[in-house]
Amino acid sequence: MSAPDPRQMSPNDQPAAGRRQIDDIERLRAVAIVLTLVAHLPFAVPWSQDVTRFLTRFWLGTGVDLFFVISGYVITRSMRETRRRHPERSIRTFLFDFWIRRAFRLLPTSFVLVAATLAVIAVSSRTVAFRDLGGLGPHVYFIVSAIIEIYNITGWLRTAAGAPHVLLDHYWSLSLEEQFYMLYPLLFLWTTTPRRLGALAAVVILSSFFLLKSYPTQVWWWFRIDGLFWGVLLAIVTDALPTPSQRFVQALRRIGPLLLGVGIWGLIETVNALWWFSGANAVALLFAVLLVAGATADAEIYRLPRVVDAVVVAIGRRSYLYYLFHLLLYRLLYAAGEAAVAGWGLAHDHLLLAATVLAIVPALAAIEPLHRLVELPMRNRGRDV
Repeated sequence: MSAPDPRQMSPNDQPAAGRRQIDDIERLRAVAIVLTLVAHLPFAVPWSQDVTRFLTRFWLGTGVDLFFVISGYVITRSMRETRRRHPERSIRTFLFDFWIRRAFRLLPTSFVLVAATLAVIAVSSRTVAFRDLGGLGPHVYFIVSAIIEIYNITGWLRTAAGAPHVLLDHYWSLSLEEQFYMLYPLLFLWTTTPRRLGALAAVVILSSFFLLKSYPTQVWWWFRIDGLFWGVLLAIVTDALPTPSQRFVQALRRIGPLLLGVGIWGLIETVNALWWFSGANAVALLFAVLLVAGATADAEIYRLPRVVDAVVVAIGRRSYLYYLFHLLLYRLLYAAGEAAVAGWGLAHDHLLLAATVLAIVPALAAIEPLHRLVELPMRNRGRDV
C-alpha cells in the first residue's frame, strides 16, 4: 500500500508536511493583513500627510486580493479532499456540512463586531472622531446589508453616490467571500470534473484583465472574484501534480525569501506602475498566485527566524479577527488622538502619528479574548456538527 498523500487528508490528520503547508498559508495571511492594516491607516490618522504620501506611492489594497487567492485555494482543496475521503456522502450532506462549518467559522465573531459597532456609534456619534460617519441610522442600514451579505452591492451604491465612509466599509470583501461560499459548492458539484472547473476558472480569470476595477467607484472593484478563482485553479493544478521531490523542496527553501520579497514587491508596485491599464489589479494578482503557489509544495519556504516566525504565524491565525475589528479600533485610536489634541494642547504632528501607529499593536492584542473565547470554540463546534 502506498503512503497517503498529505493533500488528501484533513488538517487534523496531516503529517508534518501538511502542517508545513498550513503554516506557510498562515504566514501569507499575516502578509495580507499587514498590507491591509497599513492601507487603512487613514482611518486612524486622517490628518497625516505623511501617511497619504506613503499610500499614494505604494498600493497596498492588494492585501485583500491575496486573501481571496488563499480562500479560493483552501476551500477548493478542502472540498476535493472531503469528496475523495467520503464518496458515500450525499450531495445534501456535503453541502450542509460545508455551509455549517463556514457559518461557525465566520459568523459568531462577525456578530460580535456588529454589536460592538452599534454600541460605539450609539455612544460616540456626536464626537469629533465619529461625527463624519453619519450616526446610528446609516450604520443600522449597512449592518443589515452586512448580515445578509450584500455589502459589496450597497457599499458600491453608497460610494458611487459620494456618501461618506462608515465603520463597516471592509465588509464588502466579507460579503463577497460569503457569496462565494454559498454559490461555489454548487458550482463545484455541477462541473463534476476538475477539468471543467478549471476551464471555468480560467474564463473568469481571463475576463478580469478587461474589467475596470482599480477604484471603488467602479462596480467591478466590489466583485473581484478573479482572486478567488485563481485560488480554485491553483488547487486543481497542484492537486494534479506529483508530490514534489526532496531536491525540489530543498531548492524552494533556498529561494523562499526571494520569492516572498518578489511577491510582496509585485503586490504593492504593480497597480501604480500599470495605472493606465484597466487590468492592472489582475496583473498584481499574479504575484499573489506566485506566493500561494510557493506555499502548496509543503516546503515551509516562508519560515522566518524562530521568535519572529511564531509571531507571524500567530498573526496569520488571527487575521480574520484583526480584519473584522481593525476599522473600529482605528476610529477609537483617532478619537483618542483628537481628545489629546483638544484636551492637552497637542498638535497633529509626527509624535502623535508615531504614538497612534504604535498603539495599534496593543489595540489588536486587546481583542485576543475574542479569539480564545469566541473564534476558536465556534470553529471547533462547526467541525463537530
